[in-house]
Amino acid sequence: MAPTFSSFWRNVFTLMSGTLLSQVLLLVFTPVLSRIYLPEAFGVMGAYLGALLVLTVIANGGYEMAIMLPKAEEEAHRLSWLSMFIGLFISLLVLGMSLLGGKAFLLWIKLPELIGWHLMLPLSLLLESIYQACYQALNRFRAYRPLAASRLIRAIVQISLSLTLGLMDYGFQGLLAGLIGGQFVGAVILFFFYIQKPLARQSLSPFSLPKLLASGRAYRDFPIFGMLSSGLNTAGKQLPYFFLPRLFPAEELGKSMSGHFQQTQKLLSLPIGVLSVSLGSVFYERVSRAKEEGGKALADLTKKTFRSLLLLGILPSAVVMAFGPELFRFVLGPEWETAGLYARWLMPWFYLTFVAVPLSYLVDVQRKLDVYLLLNAALFLGQLAALLWGSSHLENGELILLYGAVSAILVGVQIGYFYFLGVKFVHSE
Repeated sequence: MAPTFSSFWRNVFTLMSGTLLSQVLLLVFTPVLSRIYLPEAFGVMGAYLGALLVLTVIANGGYEMAIMLPKAEEEAHRLSWLSMFIGLFISLLVLGMSLLGGKAFLLWIKLPELIGWHLMLPLSLLLESIYQACYQALNRFRAYRPLAASRLIRAIVQISLSLTLGLMDYGFQGLLAGLIGGQFVGAVILFFFYIQKPLARQSLSPFSLPKLLASGRAYRDFPIFGMLSSGLNTAGKQLPYFFLPRLFPAEELGKSMSGHFQQTQKLLSLPIGVLSVSLGSVFYERVSRAKEEGGKALADLTKKTFRSLLLLGILPSAVVMAFGPELFRFVLGPEWETAGLYARWLMPWFYLTFVAVPLSYLVDVQRKLDVYLLLNAALFLGQLAALLWGSSHLENGELILLYGAVSAILVGVQIGYFYFLGVKFVHSE
């Protein structure tokens, strides 16, 4: 029997509880941090975080997104371990690249402040790869309480370190230390809970390399298509951090714009982090089972989730579009009013992203990662073109508006495809 929609929402709220508390803490302390750290510090930190988010997509080889799909629990565990081993390999590879060319790249994008600190990126990547693999594995087994707890504790550690070091007059280094500290604690917590599963340990004892590789081959479309697709999607969101400092180097304008964009993205991403990601995690588990039961169960779940997401996002989106500058000035301080303008212009994109994130798991369930790759390639190229063309023909604010408009249109196209996969595709096979 399929899980009821009410049980679906109970699991969402269980997972959302930790996420909500963690995001509330981040929101509460954002006005404090915004008064301790300058916009330029957030801009530099945004570049580091942007690089981390892009690399995180490839850290597990894309296999972490396949953990939910096998019917056999043992194979799911093999995919979990495979994800973590690939994470270790990719982290070592990034370390070598950072040693060889990291300094030259940072000088090229006008961010010399990160020289030396960029060698922390491989550690961040390794911790995130462990977190991702264990998160998806525990999500498969509906261990929502450890997932919620890990998010909360991770946020507490990050805020505590950032606040303490900020009061000691550290710059972006304080933000960076907070991020890595939170990553470390989160990864340790989830790994501890994951290895409590008997089959998680047994799948490595005795170690079976042929079985591990066989599982990798069975789901090879995830690294071939899914990893690159997610990478392009994530990279498009981080483009301003790398292009703005280079496109507008005069009087640190680019870094200031990047800092305002970072705060805008951080605050507008709160509903995505609190509800959309939590709902998406539960939706992925539910939709994987619904497909096994047939098209009607899958279509019903897709329709209900789609309607709920549309309704949940309307009111906060309207408020931000109407009062963005005033809200940011009140919450963060008068120097952040520009971020409020950015929020007003970018809100349609974030609203549609809020809807798209949970529904995107339909691509994994239906194994249509090749089509999703094309859609994300179009999104990335559109965002890149908007930045490059806009920097030559538009004012600073108009550039952000164009970037947001192009992003919103192309994410809307993606939502249409996700809906087709959940409602129409099963009937047309």
